Amino acid sequence: MPQWQLAELAVKVGRVLGMPLDRTWDGHGVRLGTEGNGLYLHEPYNQRGRVDIRGWFPSSSRWFSGERANITVRADRGPEVIAAEVTRRLLPGYREAAGKAREWLAADQAEKQARARLAACITGLFPDGVASMPSHMQSDGRTEVCLHLPGTMGGYVKFYRDGHDVEFERFRVPAAVALRMLETAALLAAAEVKAG
Repeated sequence: MPQWQLAELAVKVGRVLGMPLDRTWDGHGVRLGTEGNGLYLHEPYNQRGRVDIRGWFPSSSRWFSGERANITVRADRGPEVIAAEVTRRLLPGYREAAGKAREWLAADQAEKQARARLAACITGLFPDGVASMPSHMQSDGRTEVCLHLPGTMGGYVKFYRDGHDVEFERFRVPAAVALRMLETAALLAAAEVKAG
């Protein structure tokens, strides 16, 4: 099915469902509605005359591991029948999964903000040029600060998710500094043992 024909069908299905065509999309297939409240339609590989319709999730939720709701219907069934199939078979699961995706995105954003605050605190402790955060060392769910201390000292400070725990990797400091860090860790451990 040519792209223009798919777009024409999508517009008709969208009218029945109350979802406008997304004219900003220039990729394969057609999108209706908006992220988290819309549909993506395309012709499945090697299945001429059929249309695969799936929920359109926010692009930043690519790591969301919820259900990926989709159905496949014959394109010649007409927009009203296709819309009815979407309403009956796809929308209930999609709306539930889209809600979970929004919750996941909100939690992910809160974690990113928490890690950004911690990174700002850590980098703010050092003079300019000592702490850096190379982009290739950052990823979803992880933030890393590289410390370039005098001589052979320094290393990596990593924190994950909400930044509650901090990990040191190949971190070299004078013994006196290490002892201060370990003394603080020992005090924390003793307080937790006493409280538990």
